[in-house]
Amino acid sequence: MLRRQTRSIQDITDVKELRQTICLCILLAVTTVEAFMNLFFQVLVNKPEFAAQQASILDSLKQRRSLDYKVKNWPNELFGKGIDLTQGIGKEFESLKGLRNKLMHFTSSEDVNIEGVTLHNVSDISFYDNLTAKEAYDAEHTAACFIEEILKLSGLTDSSLQGRMLHWTGLPNAAILRAGDETTRNT
Repeated sequence: MLRRQTRSIQDITDVKELRQTICLCILLAVTTVEAFMNLFFQVLVNKPEFAAQQASILDSLKQRRSLDYKVKNWPNELFGKGIDLTQGIGKEFESLKGLRNKLMHFTSSEDVNIEGVTLHNVSDISFYDNLTAKEAYDAEHTAACFIEEILKLSGLTDSSLQGRMLHWTGLPNAAILRAGDETTRNT
């Protein structure tokens, strides 16, 4: 769904529809990572080598733990290492989540006077008006790279990584998302 939405951007001429589609891509990118995490780790804990972690992961799923919890805890619990969220793809994913949260959780803090009528606690959504197609493409790329990083943490070798990326994302590797018409991506 995410890939279909990002590919549709180049054909959208209506500004309102374009912004809505970009917003949807950002929301879907983060949702895609969470869906992957839920499925991938549920599959892993059914393997004998991760049987000791099964109850913990399944309990986390049952409790509907946050994506932050899953990202920070599950890789460490199963692989003994996690993704550094202060640099590289970890930082990019944290930024993507921040943008998604900004789109989902408006804060009200401004008073606006329109023709003599004061509206209190109006949300500033000017960042929404400034969304670009590049942010949608970047969101898709970040989601794929983050998934690829989780697969690498799981111990996949380069020879099997392409097959697993194809299985989980439909692409042999995240770099493919950067290929193509760069002028379209930068608009």
